[in-house]
Amino acid sequence: MTDANSTFQSEKLGDVMIVTLLPSDFFDQQTIALAKRELTALLKAENPARLIVRFTNVERFSSDFIRVLVLLREHILGNHPNGETKLCELRPQHQVIFKVFDPQQMLFKLYGTVKDAFTAFS
Repeated sequence: MTDANSTFQSEKLGDVMIVTLLPSDFFDQQTIALAKRELTALLKAENPARLIVRFTNVERFSSDFIRVLVLLREHILGNHPNGETKLCELRPQHQVIFKVFDPQQMLFKLYGTVKDAFTAFS
């Protein structure tokens, strides 16, 4: 199943929800608020225990968008204590931001590809 929204495209493979972020920019508050609404609605409707977020198209994002990702992670953990959120296909400069923000990768594990992130769930 593949669903499209204005801020992401989603696909569910087994118990893993894969979200591909569509805008190149998650810096302005309007885009961030829309992404938060749409992604929260997806999690409420699908209730995944495992989430992969693909940053393929993303060129820049703000700390407010990181906060949205943290809220999504908390939503998953609230419903699935062993739930996980993984990020993949980040640009090198974005990887640095997440490594500074979360040096031990306790909140988000970073992966090069969707396949790597998906395989890491097993």
